[in-house]
Amino acid sequence: MIRVGIAGTAGDLTANLIQILVNHPDVELAWVTEPDFMEAPLREVYHELVGDTYLHFTNVPDVNAVDVVFLSPMAWCNTEEFLNKYQFPDTVRLIDFSIDHAPVALANHAGPDDQPDPLAWVYGLPELMRKPMVRGARRAIVPSTTGGALALALLPLAKNGMLGADVHVSSVVPLADYGTAGETIAMVDHEASEEVLGALRTLQPGVNFSTMIVETCGGWRDGISLTAYLKLDVTVDQLRKMFLDFYDDHNFIFIQNSLPSLNNVLGTNKCLIYLDKVGEYAAITLVMDDAIKGSAGTAVHIMNLLFGLQERVGLMLKPYRIM
Repeated sequence: MIRVGIAGTAGDLTANLIQILVNHPDVELAWVTEPDFMEAPLREVYHELVGDTYLHFTNVPDVNAVDVVFLSPMAWCNTEEFLNKYQFPDTVRLIDFSIDHAPVALANHAGPDDQPDPLAWVYGLPELMRKPMVRGARRAIVPSTTGGALALALLPLAKNGMLGADVHVSSVVPLADYGTAGETIAMVDHEASEEVLGALRTLQPGVNFSTMIVETCGGWRDGISLTAYLKLDVTVDQLRKMFLDFYDDHNFIFIQNSLPSLNNVLGTNKCLIYLDKVGEYAAITLVMDDAIKGSAGTAVHIMNLLFGLQERVGLMLKPYRIM
């Protein structure tokens, strides 16, 4: 069994992660840190866990009781401070949701076929960095939701050396505290743009282009729908072949013949992609659950790879409908 620790503030991310892990056949949840809850049972904070676990929150993590630690954003300190305070053995795998180690991982530019330094941080997009993660990496960062989604939309093009034109992105995201349905939330996401360029350069070195991301509030609770479009001199059939070839042996990416629906992915670790051509522009549309495939599900996918498990273990999740 893989002994798991979770360090982070109680919230939706931690709840989703625990919910997946308590049903994972190869996992034993050892501890969850949250100083604010003073040894309270997890089920009293996350009522959906009633009957699933009798574990209590802990204030001090046992560094020798785990094989892997998930590091979600913490209100009381950042990731680096936490790791400096609690010295985990080098054998313990670390999976980081925060952006603390993202610049290091992206600057590292380890290629998808490279033999990794076990203690170097890897950009943990499974569809890009699966080989380094199964070949001995012990440190991985979870991609941001927008960054990971946009990377998935562009990786096959980078593999074929076809990127260079500016990319325009329309992203519809869940209801946020600061947004109402139909409202534009952000015009440009610099962090996501840099993250995506760093990932794409592992396949197409030196690639550079401008990215305009327009993010709109969808008014629903979960799910992201993203369309990227750019000028490309290819047919739809050629585009489709690139994507089918690239994602052929990946377990959670599916190329669709029609526009995908959020209803087909919510609650799952799936990402559905639809390809189209309008004039000289290629349009790549994808949908996924931002809370699962865009966050907790990818983190568990990373864990599976780091421990040499079959990728789908613990991630065969049932979808639910919102409309």
